[in-house]
Amino acid sequence: MLTLKAWFQQQLTRVSAKATIAEHIRYAQNHWDGLTWFLDDGRIKLDTNIVERSIRPLVLNRKNGWLRGMIQGGELGLHRACARQGGHRQAGRAFC
Repeated sequence: MLTLKAWFQQQLTRVSAKATIAEHIRYAQNHWDGLTWFLDDGRIKLDTNIVERSIRPLVLNRKNGWLRGMIQGGELGLHRACARQGGHRQAGRAFC
């Protein structure tokens, strides 16, 4: 792993500091301890599938709530527009 870390440092001198690959190398260097923990402790898994599956319901609920708010806000805007034109509120659901 020390060889890889030295290679990363060498590559940073060869590429532009604004290049995407340079950003990725700096990210790896900044998180080096976390990236190499699995070598010291065999219980650590290399993937995060377990964590991602456990937080998925939370993320989906948050996205669905955001979308529901957008739809309700859109319906309210339609009702207001129909009311301004003299349309009936109930009729505004289908058309004004």
